Amino acid sequence: MSTSMCSLVLALAFVSQGQRVPPPASDRLSARELLDRWAAGADLIESYSLSLELTSNPLVDNKDGKWRLLPEREAIKFPARYSRIYRKGGKRRGEFQRDEHGHYSPPMIWNGNTGYLFQPDGTSVHFTPFIMWFGSEQYEDYEATYRMFGGSIDRIQLSRERNTKSLPREGKLHVLDVPATPKPTSYNNLHWRVWLDPDRNFMPVRRMEWFQKTVGEALSLDVRNDLREVAAGVWAPIRTVTRVYHSGETSPLYGKHIGTNELRVIEDQSRFNVDVPDSLFEVKIPDGMTVTDAARNAVYTQGSADPDKYLAQLAKDENRKLDSLSPADRSPPAMVFIPPDEKPRWFWPLLIGIAVASAAGAIYAARRRWAVKGA
Repeated sequence: MSTSMCSLVLALAFVSQGQRVPPPASDRLSARELLDRWAAGADLIESYSLSLELTSNPLVDNKDGKWRLLPEREAIKFPARYSRIYRKGGKRRGEFQRDEHGHYSPPMIWNGNTGYLFQPDGTSVHFTPFIMWFGSEQYEDYEATYRMFGGSIDRIQLSRERNTKSLPREGKLHVLDVPATPKPTSYNNLHWRVWLDPDRNFMPVRRMEWFQKTVGEALSLDVRNDLREVAAGVWAPIRTVTRVYHSGETSPLYGKHIGTNELRVIEDQSRFNVDVPDSLFEVKIPDGMTVTDAARNAVYTQGSADPDKYLAQLAKDENRKLDSLSPADRSPPAMVFIPPDEKPRWFWPLLIGIAVASAAGAIYAARRRWAVKGA
């Protein structure tokens, strides 16, 4: 082989070595791998100070006592709602329902363990071990667009607790399918599917949800996210459009698209991964304010000498109600099954809340029966 030919072969080999295409990524990751990557991408959003705008456009109208579906071009346009939300680590603060003067309602604060919900009139505050929605309504909850199921309930953790499956990829997107479950966990009748973008930290670009019904599944939500790189290497939703579907089996609107909600980050008034003052998450309760503590089932006045006395009084009042009922009118105690596996912090307060509500309902029904008998 001539010298020139050898040189040509070596040059071609060198070029092909330098331009070697890397091996293709795995076409399909496991559900566990996808959940880990999703969580890692969401965790990169460490803090924020955001201004949000929520617009809601229902597609149903009540005319002459009958509900009718409107064409999308005739959607009802509600006035936009504005809010300010802050995050620092596991702490969050929300200021919602801004009025025409630029004033917000008293804040909602989550300190990582307890939620503080101040009533709009400023006379009372509610302590709760979990928050259902971090907003004045479901569609105003920003973190529900990319991680949380709602409020302080983690969708990724819920997905880990179910028989979550990794479906075939759709284009470049990875797809997770999370079925409904018969287990006694929150939202056990909901099935959801999430599309994750590997080029944007495996953050969700779409989510669909279905209610488990007696005749099958009913579509409830179709959520689309516009993602943007909000800090170096950090991706977050800056616009979320949620299409709502009617899931009531007996309604003529069953399965119909009944409204659209758009949550938008006002970008020139918002910042991600910036220093947020700790003082925003400090809870200050003035003396004289009524406090409802759901964790202890207590109601008291802030600043009173002995708030715990309300617990004892509440127990006496409930016992007195039960003593006034005949054995026939007393409902049998509800059976509570405690599984051996560890549950998230929000599970048992939710179960206890349901039990308390059921007991209160039974007492109310019994009192109504006595009232009817005595009439």
